[in-house]
Amino acid sequence: MTSYKDLLDQTPEFMLKVKQYAKLLIDEKIWDSISQNDLDGWLHNFKTPEEKLLSALLLDSLIYRSAQQTTALLRSALECALPLAIYDCPNSVINGDDFLKIFTSKSILKNIRIVPVIRNADPPTKSGPSIARMYRRNLSVNDDYMIWPWLIEENYKKGVKDFVFIDDVLATGQQASEFLQNLKLQNFADARFSYIPLLAHQDGIDRLNKDHEFVRVSPVEILDKNSCFFKIEKMAQIQDLESLYLKVSKKFLNRRLYSKMAKGYNNLSLTFSYYHATPNASLPLYWYESDTFAPLVRR
Repeated sequence: MTSYKDLLDQTPEFMLKVKQYAKLLIDEKIWDSISQNDLDGWLHNFKTPEEKLLSALLLDSLIYRSAQQTTALLRSALECALPLAIYDCPNSVINGDDFLKIFTSKSILKNIRIVPVIRNADPPTKSGPSIARMYRRNLSVNDDYMIWPWLIEENYKKGVKDFVFIDDVLATGQQASEFLQNLKLQNFADARFSYIPLLAHQDGIDRLNKDHEFVRVSPVEILDKNSCFFKIEKMAQIQDLESLYLKVSKKFLNRRLYSKMAKGYNNLSLTFSYYHATPNASLPLYWYESDTFAPLVRR
C-alpha cells in the first residue's frame, strides 16, 4: 500500500503515457464519441499535481463501449442473454428459437413482445428510451414487436405470454424494481417475464431476484463490487485514493451533486461509459458539466 503523495513525482510520465494511449483510442475510433477536444478540455480542468494524478488514474480506468461494441452487445442480448432467461436447460439454449431472426422478421409472432424499461424521470411525451431506438436502428428490430409498458395488459389479453424487458444499465436495482412493481406483473399468472440489461451490477441483480422472483434477469455484462474504481487492483494499492477523489470532487462538483452522489449513484463508483450515454453510477468527474468544468463523456 502506498499514498498518492508518493506517486506525484511520477505523474508527468504516467500522464503522458495514459494521454497518448487515450489519443490513440480516439484516433482509431474506438472511443468514437470522444473527440481530441473533449479529452483536452477535460484534462484542462485539472491544474494541481494532485488533480493531474487523479485525472490520469481516471483516464486509465475508463471502460468505454463504442457504437460497434454496443451493437455487438445488443446482438448478444438477443442471441445469448435472452435464451438463457427463457430456457431452463443448456440444450434448449443452444437449439431454441433464434430471437434475433424472430425480432427482425417482417412476420410478427403473436406470443412475444419487447418492453423498454422507462424510468420515473422519463416524461410521457418522450419519443422513446434510447435502448429501444438502438435495437431498432442497430439491429433492425421490427417496431411491431415493441410495446410500451402500459400496453402489457392489452397485449396479454390478446395472447402475448412472453414479455422481454430491455434496458441499458441495471445499477442498484431500485428504479428497476419500482418500475416492475408498478406494473403489477403478478396479475398475469401464466405470462413469462425476462429482464435483459446490457450491463448489470450484481447489487441490482440481487435486488430484482429478491423483489421479483418471477422475473428472470439475464444481463449481457455483469459488474460487481470489485468493479468500483477504488477497488480495481491497481487503484486499491493507493490507500488514500478515495480521500483524494473526494477532495478534488468537492472542488469541482456542485454542492447538491457532491452531497448526493460524489462517487456515483449509490456510491457504486463505476468507470463505465457507452458511446451514447454514461450511467449515473459512474463517477461524476467523468460526465459532470458546468460553466467551469468540461466533461470527458456525455451523460
